[in-house]
Amino acid sequence: MMIHHYCDNSLSLIVAAPSENPNPIVAANLPLVLSQPAGSASDTEALRSGLMSVAAIHQSYLLARGGATPDGADAMLRIAQHHRMNAKTHLANACKTEAGTQSDASLAASLAIALTDIFLGGRNWSKNMDLAKTLVRVRGGPSALLGVSYPSTPGAIEGISRNRLFLEILTVYDLAGCIVSGQEVSMLDTDSDNWWLDDPYPNSSWVEPLFGISRPFLPLLARLINFLARAAREKSLTPVLNLDTLDECNEIFNELEGWVHNLSDLPARVHAGNTIYAKSSQASHNSRAR
Repeated sequence: MMIHHYCDNSLSLIVAAPSENPNPIVAANLPLVLSQPAGSASDTEALRSGLMSVAAIHQSYLLARGGATPDGADAMLRIAQHHRMNAKTHLANACKTEAGTQSDASLAASLAIALTDIFLGGRNWSKNMDLAKTLVRVRGGPSALLGVSYPSTPGAIEGISRNRLFLEILTVYDLAGCIVSGQEVSMLDTDSDNWWLDDPYPNSSWVEPLFGISRPFLPLLARLINFLARAAREKSLTPVLNLDTLDECNEIFNELEGWVHNLSDLPARVHAGNTIYAKSSQASHNSRAR
């Protein structure tokens, strides 16, 4: 029942600008869940439980919003937490083996657990985010992971297209987490791995439909987050920012303003997303750079 609910609602639940064909979330995850008999592999069981935890917490939200069955909402929340704990246990077992750490299902499971934590109000999200990033790192980083992924059938979300989707989701989660924590971004660290900008297939990206923001805008957002983290460290040592820091501050501000006015035939939802992130980033930029 939970998997059915996940398949039926994942578009409206996760995707910012949904399109019925295809549903990238289901297309990426469901074949992994069905690739092994139930109970036979820790990585697929972790993903199965992770997806059920997402579905259960969504059902809890729907029941609470309706107001008629508050006890049902609480019960469903407990079910979500139960599936989340099962997912974590199965994922820990999967990660005890080399095959488990190299598994696409393990990476997908870590993202499902992270999403559950986000829906639960942000508790414990950083530990599970770190695990997801570690799973990418032990596979050689984003470029290496994509390099060894098998080619996908046109129109299908498998192999390299599935792993690109997972990496893009993790990258956006990483950016959002760093905005909260004040730490520097690791998934878009161009000094060690320029996979985002060097991607030969940027037109097959799911960033715009999933998150309602332009893919080329995210490196600038990462640059701002990293700048603010460095400026905060510098400010803790000296109350006056140096001229180079102020020059970079102004440069980033102007680049953000350019995205507000850059339509480039973008869908209205994506342009609105770019504008919201650019303006809120400028506000954060101004308040922290003082």
